[in-house]
Amino acid sequence: MKICSNMKGDLSGAVTAAVITMPPCIGYGIIVFAPLGVAFAPSGALLGLYTAVFAGFFAAWLGGNPVQITGPKAPSTLVLATVVAFLVMNRHLPALPGPMAERAAVVIGLVSVTILIGGIFQVCLGSLGLGNLIKYVPYPAVAGFTNGIAFILVQKQLGPLLGLTHGTGFLAVFDHLANIEPLTFVVGACTLTAIFLGPRWIKAIPGSISGLLAGTVVYYGLGALAGFSNLGPVIGRISPRWPAPEVYVNLLRTENLQYVRTVFPYLLIPGLMLGMLGSLESLLSCVASDHATGMRHRSNRELMSQGIGNIVSSCFGGIFAAGSISRTLVNFKAGGRTSLAGMMCSIIILLVIVVLGPLVGKIPLAVIAGIIMAVAVTLVDKGTINIIKTLFAQARRHRKIFFRRERDILFDLFISLIVAVITISVNLIVAVGLGIVVASLVFISKMGKSIIRRSYRGDAVHSKKRRLASDSAMLLQEGRKIVVFELQGPLFFGSSESLAKEVEKAWNTANYCILDMKRVNEIDSTGASIVLHMINNAAKRGKHLLLSYMKDNPGLWKFIGIVDLNHVLQQGKFFSDTDLALEWAEEHLLAQVCPSCNLSRTIPLEEMEIAQGFTAAELDILRQRLNSRAYQKGEIIIQEGEPTRDLFLLSKGSMTVKAHLPHKNRLKRVFTFDAGVIFGEMALLDAKPRSADVWAEEDSEVLILPYHEFVALSRAAPEVALKLILNVAQVLSRNLRRGSRELQALEDF
Repeated sequence: MKICSNMKGDLSGAVTAAVITMPPCIGYGIIVFAPLGVAFAPSGALLGLYTAVFAGFFAAWLGGNPVQITGPKAPSTLVLATVVAFLVMNRHLPALPGPMAERAAVVIGLVSVTILIGGIFQVCLGSLGLGNLIKYVPYPAVAGFTNGIAFILVQKQLGPLLGLTHGTGFLAVFDHLANIEPLTFVVGACTLTAIFLGPRWIKAIPGSISGLLAGTVVYYGLGALAGFSNLGPVIGRISPRWPAPEVYVNLLRTENLQYVRTVFPYLLIPGLMLGMLGSLESLLSCVASDHATGMRHRSNRELMSQGIGNIVSSCFGGIFAAGSISRTLVNFKAGGRTSLAGMMCSIIILLVIVVLGPLVGKIPLAVIAGIIMAVAVTLVDKGTINIIKTLFAQARRHRKIFFRRERDILFDLFISLIVAVITISVNLIVAVGLGIVVASLVFISKMGKSIIRRSYRGDAVHSKKRRLASDSAMLLQEGRKIVVFELQGPLFFGSSESLAKEVEKAWNTANYCILDMKRVNEIDSTGASIVLHMINNAAKRGKHLLLSYMKDNPGLWKFIGIVDLNHVLQQGKFFSDTDLALEWAEEHLLAQVCPSCNLSRTIPLEEMEIAQGFTAAELDILRQRLNSRAYQKGEIIIQEGEPTRDLFLLSKGSMTVKAHLPHKNRLKRVFTFDAGVIFGEMALLDAKPRSADVWAEEDSEVLILPYHEFVALSRAAPEVALKLILNVAQVLSRNLRRGSRELQALEDF
């Protein structure tokens, strides 16, 4: 959709998104710079709004998701709050010359450097095409982050909500119960009530706006009746002015450079953590919006735009930003469809800052605390709560088998709780690091698991070669000596070792092992070496290891060539597809089981399945109606769409049925007929055009029953024609049963 094709809907989405974006931006800005003191709250609120203006505008303009709304988020807010606290407590800060305002400017500049690092990291991820890697962070780790963040947000807002000025947190509340301001708590409680209940009464107004309006009205109403001394402070005076990109100026002053050099190394890890968290949140928001909109985002472009937005925002002192699921979905539901909605949302917020800045400064901090607490409630992972409820319910009912059946769920819950506890007790940066370690360990453990997608035996699943009934019966009896392993995923050091063990186990009962490499997307030197070891081990045992799709997989075969193993691996048997490998194994097995059988011999009419139950006299009658013809290799016997209805009896050689694939402009092998079988029977029975081509796979001989001869046979010797039709029906029935048996066998794995 073009950027100006939905002006009315985009404007509606922008206004709605701006309305619900501003209150959290104000709160997050205040939280980040809270270590600088209450007097800095107005500036913190302003910087939070600047984030939505600049990061939001550039992320929307350049982004890969047209409905994404970008702004400050809780995880990055707490990381930055930790950074600000570290900078304020650093022993070198008090030694800086100038008043506290100038030293605060240095802190803001260093925070901007941290954000700059995170933005550059996001741009690098996107430009290198690594956007999809962020999605592999395990869900339990993400759930642990959000649960821990929710707890910290509630803890940090308890003080403003209760009117306490002696610190925040649950312990501080118990230590200063006598200092709680009831009227301030009433303001915060009214805000929370309006947020959660307001949308039930007035659906057109978002909950955060309902809470903002209700809490502010209650605050000033109580202030008019009982005075403002017991109601807690407001944000403070916000001077309306146009923002200027001057945040890095203070850092370049000579008197500040030494301090900047001292603390800069401590900003690298938080900056990278911000980039990781922001990327994860933005991509999760994109996935959620894709489900709602039916569109598909571009992950790498979105990461680059988010990074550029954060880089630009850092020049104006803004805090770190990321895509928001709730704001994005609100924008879409209100009519936003293009990136113009996100851009206009930022412009609207800028106009509010410039025009209504003084009014924003009059919002009570208790109201902001209530809004942030409501955000914290929505951050609590519902999946974790449901898992705990389910596990406790099952533990009461089945206490003895609880741990055995729910081991994976318990492991996920354990990881989630550990990350949450570290988030709360240590800090979010360490928790994010732990989450990355957990993701790596989970990935390594999955690599070590078997990559066998499915396995089956040759007695249950046969190749596409149609054989004599006696040969098919022999394969049913001896086919378990053939085993097929369908592989899926990377063939690395861990997974290849587990595969080797499975193949080793299979040699106890099998003589032929086929490795289907179609879904193997990568192989390393260890994996290639283990494949070579399996080939050599099979040869020593007198067994046969067959590989399919390997040479036709450019990624795999190119790597094997790089490590110079391709000439060694040529000792193995390679096939373009698994069916050809299975056919080779069947041919070899039949030759081993019945050495006296000549599979390439000419099959006389009396040994064919079509002649079952015929007397010698009836065979003579049928033979008189047949024409004999020889075909050379590669010659076509039947063409798709032909109206002919002749029946073919293959007496020597083999024929292949090939179907046209119009979209790929090629032929696909459907079946191969061995000597002794019939083909062309479908057109004989249903009088419809031929459904596929039939080609001679090698020099072959056939007996042909022309349709007019079949009609004449029906009139002259109806009992012979009837036996012929019954035998054709038996062949079709046997093929149908075989297909049903193979389907059932494949579905069982």
